[in-house]
Amino acid sequence: MRQRRISHSAAKRLVLFIVGVAVFYGSYYLGSRHAPMVPRFLNFRALEKPQALANLSLRDHYGNPFDAQRLTGHWNLVIFGYTGAVNSVRDRLILITHVKNRLAALPHLQQITRGLLVTVAPDTDKPAVLNSLMSRFSPDFLALTGSPEEIRSLARSLGIIIRHSATADSKDFRIEHSSSIALIDPDANLIGLFTGVVDAASIAADIKQLAFGEAE
Repeated sequence: MRQRRISHSAAKRLVLFIVGVAVFYGSYYLGSRHAPMVPRFLNFRALEKPQALANLSLRDHYGNPFDAQRLTGHWNLVIFGYTGAVNSVRDRLILITHVKNRLAALPHLQQITRGLLVTVAPDTDKPAVLNSLMSRFSPDFLALTGSPEEIRSLARSLGIIIRHSATADSKDFRIEHSSSIALIDPDANLIGLFTGVVDAASIAADIKQLAFGEAE
């Protein structure tokens, strides 16, 4: 009799164990199905919350006013630089050109993706100088200028650091600035940065994911 009670108790525990395991995996499966998908990006570092850009008052290289309204309707890849370091600026504009080319299979997305260069040397990078530089790139790419205060304010908003430092020649100077690429969405919100070593393929892939996620 005692042997039967022990066997019955062991069987009961086994059944309860199996039921517990089934409930656990069933809950995990259902939770996974209904949990929100967390996007995984290749190079993009997303902000926890999009940041609206306000009080933007710059001018493009054509001399036209450029405010936050002109950011809307575009995926804006924003870089900072100056023609005193033209090779660095040109390389990053070429990178953004390659990003745009990689979106060719999605014509609308390609059309609304563009590069914006913000000069960190407005005293020397006059509109004519910027116009000469930008003439080599897509006509929808823009170079932006403004007062030093306006440019620094925008840089702070985008998480970009700018420093002026003297060179060996006291008459000259060097401007150090972050090489990150800021991404502003079609609603004129800063949504994150591309940082570190980036390439056109990964940036294009991340923009596709962001654009499709927004459309869904």
